[in-house]
Amino acid sequence: MRYDYARSSEIRDALYEYYEVLRLCRALPSETIVDVGCGMNWLRELGFDVIGIDLAENSRADVIADATMLPLRSRSVDVAISVEVIEHLPPERGLELLKELARVARRCIAVSTVNRYTGRHDHRHVHEYSFFELLKKMKRVAKVFSWGFGGYGLRLPRKLQYILPFWIWCEWFVVAGEPR
Repeated sequence: MRYDYARSSEIRDALYEYYEVLRLCRALPSETIVDVGCGMNWLRELGFDVIGIDLAENSRADVIADATMLPLRSRSVDVAISVEVIEHLPPERGLELLKELARVARRCIAVSTVNRYTGRHDHRHVHEYSFFELLKKMKRVAKVFSWGFGGYGLRLPRKLQYILPFWIWCEWFVVAGEPR
């Protein structure tokens, strides 16, 4: 499989989202991180000890593998993350992805995805999540301890941004937890 990375987000957007994911996990550069759906493997460029896994042959992944069948031993990494991958899978396969992240991680798993409420983002997305839908799914595999939001999905007047909850109008969100 080949993936069109030119249609994906720009590097500054990707790094902003990765920063939030790593901040929520309190990941240290000395920890081993697996990035499932790593694409261009931006974390490696930033100096993290990362194992990049992706299905696309033209990615910069260390390992070409399916996100729902990771070729890693149980509890073999400190942190397992997946940035904007789960929306490319049907809901039942999304749960398999979460279970795999929980299986390989010792300390923290984190998943980010686009916000369903801000409109369809990409025709390649099979199932876009609401914040509460992803939170419920994460609670099945991890003890959720944090979440975050980012971007401006809906361009709202400033007054409405103060009135409406952020999870309605943010572009993406991330949920982090301790594997069960």
